[in-house]
Amino acid sequence: MPVDAGSAEDRDNFVAPDGAMFCYRVRFYNDTPDSTGHGHHVCQLEVEVITASGAEQAVADAIAEFEKHQEVTSWRARAGMIESTLTGFAS
Repeated sequence: MPVDAGSAEDRDNFVAPDGAMFCYRVRFYNDTPDSTGHGHHVCQLEVEVITASGAEQAVADAIAEFEKHQEVTSWRARAGMIESTLTGFAS
């Protein structure tokens, strides 16, 4: 079950104002077959995270939120993959 936590390279594409924090969109997906048996990535939940620490912290924060929202002790009980995307900066 892969986790895409983004990379430092993502942050290099943006120029952060002084004191700004990173904004991430973290999505939790499951592979679900359709009526023909073909699998599709279905988004279970999307969480917006603002952090000073970067992608790894954003994913950790989103996992905590997902587990609370879904009332599970492990996100893997409801999703098979996590994807994070740096969306910008907050001041």
